[in-house]
Amino acid sequence: MSDERINLLISTIKKLSSRGAKTNIQKIFVKTHTADIALILEAFSGKQQLELFEMEPSLENRAEILSHFDSETQKKLLSALDHEMVSKLVGLMESDDAADLLGELSEEESSKILSQMDLEDSDEVADLLSYPEDSAGGLMGTNFLPLGEDLTVEQAIQAIQVEEDDVPILFYIYIINENENLLGVLSLKQLLLSRKTEILKDIMSSDVISVPLDMSQTEVARIVERYDFLSIPVVNGNNHLEGVITVDDVIDVIREEAEEDLLAMGQAGLEVSASVLEHFKARAPWIVFSYFGGILSLALVSYIKADIGANESWLGLWGVIGFLPLVLSVGATVGNQTSTIIVSAIIGSKLNRGQFKTYFLKELILAFIVSTLVSFMTLGLGYWASSDIQLTISISLVLFLQVMLSSVLGGVIPFGMNPLGKEAALNIIPVFNMVAEITALILVIVCFMYIL
Repeated sequence: MSDERINLLISTIKKLSSRGAKTNIQKIFVKTHTADIALILEAFSGKQQLELFEMEPSLENRAEILSHFDSETQKKLLSALDHEMVSKLVGLMESDDAADLLGELSEEESSKILSQMDLEDSDEVADLLSYPEDSAGGLMGTNFLPLGEDLTVEQAIQAIQVEEDDVPILFYIYIINENENLLGVLSLKQLLLSRKTEILKDIMSSDVISVPLDMSQTEVARIVERYDFLSIPVVNGNNHLEGVITVDDVIDVIREEAEEDLLAMGQAGLEVSASVLEHFKARAPWIVFSYFGGILSLALVSYIKADIGANESWLGLWGVIGFLPLVLSVGATVGNQTSTIIVSAIIGSKLNRGQFKTYFLKELILAFIVSTLVSFMTLGLGYWASSDIQLTISISLVLFLQVMLSSVLGGVIPFGMNPLGKEAALNIIPVFNMVAEITALILVIVCFMYIL
């Protein structure tokens, strides 16, 4: 569904919700894909989000909606639901999705939910939780249908028809022996076009590509991409078929890797849903690095000024030249981090108007903390290295204002460009850099004009 249609439904549901029109909202949900419902509900928060989630009459659909939420939203909803309902929903989810969800919770919470689930479902999920999250074992699903090598085509089709409500039928049929060792693979098309009396081991391809349990999810994604597979089997050291990784899981991995690369380039560290403290810890090293880079630039200008015997005070052109790199570097770093976070959320379709307010407020809080810290650091350094207290206070104030302004621009500019398309939001970062540099120059010049 297009973003425009999603925004229209969000607006409609807000109006219906304010009037208490529960039946009308349920009619919208019936006609809407669960992935789109999840995207719509993420525009709401708190009690209203929970109420809308519970308006979905089908528990199976609720479980699917829950699996589409980001981890932060999942945690909030689970904490608001009673344990019995949580156990039902987790039990209805695909085993790999359930494992991902429980992996985000504390060990005590996940154990409590597992204890209330059906024994078979809880065993499957517990097994998946034992594998590293970023491995093939953590990525695979165990809800699949392998077929024995001695079955005829007719028997295989009958087995699929019997299991169709409980097991998702893949495009590939994996053939195993009596010890559940992987022997071969057969496409669903080939199965349907073969004669009913043919034996599976005679028509299967024994040249099957599989991945071990401990292979990294990045390498799994590369293999699937290289061979254009729609799914790939996962085996243990004895070639025992343990699970299957489907292409939708691989797409998630590719998207996560791309998002991580983008965040790394922007020195942003973590995705948009992380807490203020987590973001601060991830970004602080880059901010400190840029700050002391600016201090080194200031020291270099001071050395050149002394070397050429310039007698002018820091309140003139030398002050602008000396302090501008410091203001530029810190402001640009913080602003780039904010814009990268917002752009990555836009590209990943994790950000709508309602969520933007929440995430942008988080960025402003973080910017206030950073701007306060660098201002006090500058005051301390200025008090130690210079007798001009007025100049030190002015530069500290300029730094505070530039960091706050850069954070605002870094969030507002990409989000404002979002209606023009995700490509426009991605390409707006150079525009932000230009605006941030101009504002930094204006602030420094105004500062020195004021204290002259």
